[in-house]
Amino acid sequence: MPKEPTTMREAMVAEVLGDIGNLLTRVESVNKALPDATEKAISKIRAALELASGDLTSSGERLTREFDVYLKESLGSIRQVSKDIQQAAKLVDKSSHRIAIYSAIIGFSTGIFGGILSALAFSNFFFR
Repeated sequence: MPKEPTTMREAMVAEVLGDIGNLLTRVESVNKALPDATEKAISKIRAALELASGDLTSSGERLTREFDVYLKESLGSIRQVSKDIQQAAKLVDKSSHRIAIYSAIIGFSTGIFGGILSALAFSNFFFR
């Protein structure tokens, strides 16, 4: 039982091989009438098939290499952006802590100042 093709490349190669097989069958049937010409045609077809197979393989390998380079570059960019985002988040976190501390200090000092003013107002009211 033949293995089913799993990629577009394998399907294309299988289809080409099937077509070449059909062509070879037809050429062999003509072989009886024209033996010399048929042998030359068969050898040319086989050479063309080997060349086409090599071209498909090299094209697939080149495409895979180019995709790997593109993928590595993309991942590098994503990593850099992630680092930048992480640094920005740390900066925002530190700033929010400072703002919270400053707010507490300002609130505490205004409370004290308000208490002092209230005490002065009441003392001025009662001790006049």
